[in-house]
Amino acid sequence: MLRQILSGHEQNINNYLSGLYEKAPSIGINENSPFIIFSDLHMGNGKKNDDFRKNAALFTAALKEYYLKKEYTLVLNGDIEELQKFKMNSIRKAWQNTYDIFNKFDENNKLIKITGNHDDRILAGKADRRYNERKAVKIIPENSEIPIFIFHGHQASVYYRYLNRLNSILLRYIVNPIGIKNFSNKYKHQKKMRIENRSYNFSRKNGMISIIGHTHRPLFESLSRADSLHFEIETLLRRYRKAGTEKRRRIAARIRELKFKYDYCINSRPEYEPASLMYSTGIPVPCLFNTGCAIGKRGITGIEITSESISLVHWFDSRISSRFLFDSDLEAKPLAEHPEIHRVVLRKDDLSYIADTIRLLGGAAEAKFKNSFRSIKRTRAFKKKADLLPVSLSTLINAGLITSFRR
Repeated sequence: MLRQILSGHEQNINNYLSGLYEKAPSIGINENSPFIIFSDLHMGNGKKNDDFRKNAALFTAALKEYYLKKEYTLVLNGDIEELQKFKMNSIRKAWQNTYDIFNKFDENNKLIKITGNHDDRILAGKADRRYNERKAVKIIPENSEIPIFIFHGHQASVYYRYLNRLNSILLRYIVNPIGIKNFSNKYKHQKKMRIENRSYNFSRKNGMISIIGHTHRPLFESLSRADSLHFEIETLLRRYRKAGTEKRRRIAARIRELKFKYDYCINSRPEYEPASLMYSTGIPVPCLFNTGCAIGKRGITGIEITSESISLVHWFDSRISSRFLFDSDLEAKPLAEHPEIHRVVLRKDDLSYIADTIRLLGGAAEAKFKNSFRSIKRTRAFKKKADLLPVSLSTLINAGLITSFRR
C-alpha cells in the first residue's frame, strides 16, 4: 500500500514537471549570447533580517561591471524577492540600485525572471509584476540537441506546491519576527536530497539538462564539490601503483592536497557534501546543475552558459574570504573597478560532451537497452521451449519452416 502511494506521489511530480517543461518558452543561444543564471537572492527590506544585505554590494558589482558590460543575458531563477517575509514596496525601496541594473538588462531584452516559492505571489497577482515573470524557460543551444530546462526546483516537492501559503504565514509571522534567517545550506539533508533526486531522475529519464536553485547547494554535472574531489582522488590512487618513483611522489603530493580539500568540504562546507550516491548507484548522468545561491557566507555562485560550454562560477570579496586566492587549481580574477572582488571558475565542461553522455547513459538509452534485453529474454525462452520438443519439430523451427510457437 505504501509503495503504491509513494509511486503515485512520484508520478504526480513527474507529470507536473513534464507539463511545466511543455509550457516553458524556448530561447535560443549562440556564440554571441552568453547566459548567467543566479537564484535565491532573498531580497528583503535592507534591515538586519534581510539575507541579501551581506552580499548585495558583491552581487551588484558582478552584474554591473562584468555581466552587463559583456552583454550576458541575466536569468534570475526564483526566490529573488523574499515576499514571504517582506512586502514588495519595502524591498524595491531598499534595493533600488539593484533594480536599476535589472532594468538595464531588461531594456536590452536580456532579462529572464523566474519565480520560486518565496516570490510566487507575483504570478498570483498579489505583488507587482514588472518583468514578465515566468515559471520556467528552455534554452536551446545552437550546437546541441539537448535542451536546457531552467526552473526553480520547489516544483519537485508536493509540500511547496500545495502548502506554500502555510509556509509563508510561518515565515512572516513567526520566523521573521524572532530574527531567524535563511541559510546558504537551506535544507536538512534528506529534504534537500529528495528534491534534487526527483529533479535528477526527471532530467535523466527525459534526456535533458536541468538547472535549478532552491536548495542553495551548488551542483555541477549532478555532482557536488566533494563528489568531484572524491572521483579525482580515486583516479590518482589507481595510477599510483603503476607510476615510476618520481611520478609517485607527485601523485602522492596531489592526493594529500585533494584529501585536505575534501575534508574541508565535508567538515566546513555542508553545501558541498557528496550527492551522487543518493542519485544513482551506477554512473552519475551529468544532467542536473544547481546555481547555489547569492546569500552564501563566503560569496555567491552562479551558472554561466555559452553556445559551447557551461561553468559553475563563484564570486567573492577577498576582504571577507580569501581561500580561493591560494588554491593552486583555480585562477581567481579580480574586477578592474573593484580589485577586492574576484571571479573564479570552479568547474567547466563542453556542452557537446555533456549531451553525448546524457544520450549514451540517460533514460532514452536505458529504455532502449531494457527493450532489447526483454527481446533477448523472450527469444531465449522460446528456444528453450523449442529444445524440449521432439527433435523433428525442433529441427523444423530452427530451419525457419515453422515461425510461431504456441502452447
